Amino acid sequence: MLFFALATLGITALKAIPQNFVAESRLALETPLALASAPKATRTADHIQHLQTVVHGLRAEFGPEDDRLSLSIESAREKPTILVIRSKMKTERDSLAFVNDVSAKAIAASDTSQRTRIDSALEKLRQIEGLEGEKVKKATARLAEFRPEQTRTPEELSLQLDALRRELESAKQIKIIQSPEIQKLTQELANARALYSDQHPAIKLLNAQIEHGTAQPTAPILADLEDRVASATTALARAQDDERQRADLEAQVAIASAAHLRAQDALAEARLKGDASFRPFNVIEDATAQPEISAKKLLAARIAILGISALAAIGLIAMRFKLDRRVRRPRDLARGLGIAPFATLPDLGPSLA
Repeated sequence: MLFFALATLGITALKAIPQNFVAESRLALETPLALASAPKATRTADHIQHLQTVVHGLRAEFGPEDDRLSLSIESAREKPTILVIRSKMKTERDSLAFVNDVSAKAIAASDTSQRTRIDSALEKLRQIEGLEGEKVKKATARLAEFRPEQTRTPEELSLQLDALRRELESAKQIKIIQSPEIQKLTQELANARALYSDQHPAIKLLNAQIEHGTAQPTAPILADLEDRVASATTALARAQDDERQRADLEAQVAIASAAHLRAQDALAEARLKGDASFRPFNVIEDATAQPEISAKKLLAARIAILGISALAAIGLIAMRFKLDRRVRRPRDLARGLGIAPFATLPDLGPSLA
């Protein structure tokens, strides 16, 4: 009876201990290996740092003294880095609900952190792309507003100038048909040269008369041609300057357009890299709740209680017999009174009563 009393008392005390439920969820970043393959969790230093950021945010949200929540990062070589979320509460339902809520917040925090990092990198490239686009607009506007002084092209003006120069050279070589007066003066000049030298006053006078008579008809033509050549030369210089200005403006537009295109390519490439670098943060093991004290531990505790109860009962019984001073056997009389009995009478039962 003593054994059963002690065992019942121990088991009742064991049941009186409050039983908590521990829920656990495991999350990891996933990296797609190929377009058609399933995502796979991997381990890198960036992943570890990212998970530490997520853990820091969760601890800041729930507070470091919240004993309901336990966060840990498991990382090993050749294995994925895993965020383990644990919760210990009085009911299985509450612990599961709390762990699932924290897992959802961890996933949202991870996605937000990655998107913020990617958008921050893209924002700089967007600003550069916008500035290059403004340069293209300004250069294009300057080219559209450009008004050349000459309406004809340098090629057309160059051809016209060459034609005028040829005409001028031809005019200089024209020999006007001599009049009878000039012919008479020429004959007199030939006769005078037979008699006098070229320095003689008569010869100089004849030369002057002949030159005056032949130069007057061609002088206005030559002057007009020379004026036209000068005007064509000036127009050609202006047209060439216009052409240089137009070429410079077009070069500015081309350079700005090329820079804008490079900025657009860099932005598009950064978008692709940003999308490729985004790693979904998923639950790889759904939350499960287990009693804080497992069934095996409870069984072991019960067995231990039964063993301890048995030992305690045996010990109490042995102590009772040891402390009992009543005389029941001959050796009790010798031990208690120091008297050795000569004989013992057997118990004949109630028949002799």
